Amino acid sequence: KERRVYGPFPFVVGALTVMGGDLGSWFSSSPHVAGLVEKGRATQGRPQHWDCGYSDVTLGYALGSANLSLSLLSVSDAMRDATYGAMDASRFVVSHHLRSGQMFEREAARAKAQPAWSPLLGECEAWPTVRAEAGGASAELQAAMRTFECCQQWKLCRLGPAAK
Repeated sequence: KERRVYGPFPFVVGALTVMGGDLGSWFSSSPHVAGLVEKGRATQGRPQHWDCGYSDVTLGYALGSANLSLSLLSVSDAMRDATYGAMDASRFVVSHHLRSGQMFEREAARAKAQPAWSPLLGECEAWPTVRAEAGGASAELQAAMRTFECCQQWKLCRLGPAAK
């Protein structure tokens, strides 16, 4: 019987997913990804089908099941969430959840008004041992991170503004 469940695997829920050129090239020519697309398309006529509309989950599944070694880059310290306020960097390069032209103009003005700043790439750390964004990693979170067999070699790097 065909395996119908895979996981756990990580996926990004949120503001921005950008692929570097080398990963993008691999992704566009990968037999693994082509096979996933073919399988997904083959299910579309069934009531319980692969819903590729959830791009965050689909990308996480593709990368997690590919057995790649990746470095992830977080820009959460240089990001603003214009609608929900989840990320509220005072110096930022990304503004997310822009719902109208007026919001875009407001955030563009904020971006232009901020003083120039230099990016600072923080030290990269092993993804499975990464601390939680708010308040450090609990033992429960660390145990959960170790269950992601696919991704134990991944690295997480953080990019933000250098100190003033």
